[in-house]
Amino acid sequence: MAAIAGVSAGASLLLGVLQQVSNVAQNAFQKPAAATPNSIPGLAGKLQTAVATALTSAAPGSDANQTIQSAIATTLNNELSGSSSTPASDPTSPQAFAALLKSFNINPTQFHQDFAAALQSVNATHGGKVDFGQLFKSLPAGSTLNATG
Repeated sequence: MAAIAGVSAGASLLLGVLQQVSNVAQNAFQKPAAATPNSIPGLAGKLQTAVATALTSAAPGSDANQTIQSAIATTLNNELSGSSSTPASDPTSPQAFAALLKSFNINPTQFHQDFAAALQSVNATHGGKVDFGQLFKSLPAGSTLNATG
């Protein structure tokens, strides 16, 4: 029974993280372009930078969804292996990131699906033993995340 409770708690935590990521993407799409930019620290910033870099450097005609999934999975795998480093450049504002996604015809729902697919890939790579709570402990709280939807 304890194993079932652990799996259930892990699934609930993962669902919460996915909702938070979705909310960040959704809020970024809804904010006016003239808003003051604010960099996103920690893992969230690394993910944003990885996705932005991957999209802007992808070959013409590349599948943007696969590019996003690969960038997220690579960043998370690096974070889990301890080979993570500080992004080469500061992450862009949430509004600029949303505009970049939109320019590749990626809406918040699709980004959420790409993020979920990357998480499943990372978890499978690590034998289903990823502690997402520990992995995402650096996600910004409060003003940056809307955990209630």
